[in-house]
Amino acid sequence: MDAIVAGDGFYADNAEEVAISQAMINRARYTVAVADHTKAEATAFAKICSFSEINELLIGPGVDAEVLTSIRNQGVKIWTPKKAFKEGK
Repeated sequence: MDAIVAGDGFYADNAEEVAISQAMINRARYTVAVADHTKAEATAFAKICSFSEINELLIGPGVDAEVLTSIRNQGVKIWTPKKAFKEGK
């Protein structure tokens, strides 16, 4: 996943990644997306899925509160750590 677009869904730049992600989502009973804050409001080529296809999103700190609210309002449970993870700690 390369981008999360509030009001729309999840996107990627690689067509193969999109196809594989869509296949996994279609077969899953429950879906959790994981992304760092840089993916929020980024842009990418092809849509993977809309928010209605994702149950939960784990995203790093630093995402605008309005973006998170928009995603929550579309039924996605959001988890954000209070601080960024530092390797080795």
